[in-house]
Amino acid sequence: MEHQPVTYILPTTSWSLLLDPIVRDAPPGAVLEVHTEAMQHLAEQTLRSHGRTDLVVLLRPPRAA
Repeated sequence: MEHQPVTYILPTTSWSLLLDPIVRDAPPGAVLEVHTEAMQHLAEQTLRSHGRTDLVVLLRPPRAA
């Protein structure tokens, strides 16, 4: 059975308060899924400030319900 990476969905900058604790505690290989370029920038900036190079920021459109 293949394990999928942990994915944190942080759609817009209104979710930015969760970035620090997620980036601090996320396991290596985790994915931060964002839906706006502004949130992508914030997530990448937070990764750099925490020295995390083992997480992925993925910009994608919201998933359909």
